[in-house]
Amino acid sequence: MQASRPAIKYLPPKLPNAMPAKLGETPGRVVNTPYGTRVYYKPTLRKVIFRKPGVHRRSEKVIARNEKVAAAKPAAKCKGLPWDKFVVCLSEQMKKV
Repeated sequence: MQASRPAIKYLPPKLPNAMPAKLGETPGRVVNTPYGTRVYYKPTLRKVIFRKPGVHRRSEKVIARNEKVAAAKPAAKCKGLPWDKFVVCLSEQMKKV
């Protein structure tokens, strides 16, 4: 069995050629190339994949919902509870948002 390596968190510098995020698009944190992509080998496809980092939320309804949740911070209100109670509390807090 192969020992796993610890995850390395790398926050890339702001690249001059990096495109600004569009509506509802987060820039992401992991960059392997100067073009803002991450390169990795995908064994199931047997080829190298170039992946652009970030999350795309283009719907204005989704963006508005995300802003409401970010303002309410429902998880912070349930902090410190055991997992089963945390899930119930978070569910109740999300219904209020």
